[in-house]
Amino acid sequence: MTIYACEGMSNQQAVDKVRTGWRHPQPTDCPESLYGVMLDCWKKDAQLRPTFEHLFQTLDDFCVAMESGYKDPEVP
Repeated sequence: MTIYACEGMSNQQAVDKVRTGWRHPQPTDCPESLYGVMLDCWKKDAQLRPTFEHLFQTLDDFCVAMESGYKDPEVP
């Protein structure tokens, strides 16, 4: 079973769809900012995808922001 099985696709069907620009839809309750990171990782041009260093920093920041009691210092 593949992650695309829930979409009713075989592996080959998923590959064909991704090659034409299809991306997995945003999961329920997935914040826009996190889905944006996912979309960046799925860019067709590998040069435009984030580096692992960038991903680590972005996801670390995301986790800190999701902790209860966190207040963004840039938001009044």
